[in-house]
Amino acid sequence: MLNFQEAIITWYDTNKRDLPWRSTKNPYFIWLSEVILQQTRVEQGKPYYFRFLQEFPSVQALAQASEEEVLNVWKGLGYYSRARKLHAAAKMIVSEGKGFPNTYERLLALPGIGPYTAAAIASIAFNEPKAALDGNVFRIVTRLFNVDQSIESAQTLKTIQALAQEGLSLSRPGDFNQALMDLGALICSPRQPKCESCPLSFGCQARALNTYHERPVKTPKKKQKQRYVVFHLHVYQGKIALVKQTETNIWKNLYLLPLEEFDSEETFLERLAHGVDQKEWLLPRGTHVLSHQKWHYATSVLDCPPTKQEVVWCDQEEVMDWPIPVIIEKVLRHFKGVPAKAI
Repeated sequence: MLNFQEAIITWYDTNKRDLPWRSTKNPYFIWLSEVILQQTRVEQGKPYYFRFLQEFPSVQALAQASEEEVLNVWKGLGYYSRARKLHAAAKMIVSEGKGFPNTYERLLALPGIGPYTAAAIASIAFNEPKAALDGNVFRIVTRLFNVDQSIESAQTLKTIQALAQEGLSLSRPGDFNQALMDLGALICSPRQPKCESCPLSFGCQARALNTYHERPVKTPKKKQKQRYVVFHLHVYQGKIALVKQTETNIWKNLYLLPLEEFDSEETFLERLAHGVDQKEWLLPRGTHVLSHQKWHYATSVLDCPPTKQEVVWCDQEEVMDWPIPVIIEKVLRHFKGVPAKAI
């Protein structure tokens, strides 16, 4: 383990990525970067990190903002529950009046902060020796020790956690955790690891046994759900009709266009083939992929108010400034390319 520690820290000091949140020990900045990067690649996440800090430069500023303001700045990142929990946690921190939580256990008590995020913040900002396990670390540890059990198993998770904690550098825990993240991103990649450049190759069991492509072992994913919808883009007197989402779903408190959903591709295509009347213009179809769903959609453009659904009206020129998900941005951008005479 000592050899592993020395090798990874030495490699990190020479090869670490130049990331904006690594130039600070501010726990708010580190927390924000970790939440953004949970489901986002680094290069995609950087602009959102700067944008978010520009709007909410401190945990106090975030706590004082409305949820709608937070969601609007977050839009485009997806997984909007992350933004809602980030906001809720900021309000909790400020209301308690004890300053930013500075231990793993205190961090873990906040909404939206799980073991990985709590360990990352605690180790990087406060030097607490706590191993942070993300996908990169799972991959590295299971390859180093050739762990042949599914990482969805509770017992396997305990084993990996124990191995990671045992190998953690006690003098530089934050750097060590970030070193493993960088190693997983740059060297020990999922499909084509660069074993010849890896500082840990001297002790990697999966490399020696040629099982690296089988590690980590994962339970097969569930089949992606297919959804079929027609959005109704009501453009009336210079305004667009939107519906605020109130159900407990991924787009809670965001605004969508009124829509109708179909239970199969057949009924969806039938609607597109036979549902057009003189008041309606159908935009070309599109798809939008989420982690667990694939949306197949078309958009009907109408120059009249909706009759079956309660809506709010937004000025056509301001709609992109509202908290809308990416799928609606796609529809609206497409709409801007349709000649006015086609409506």
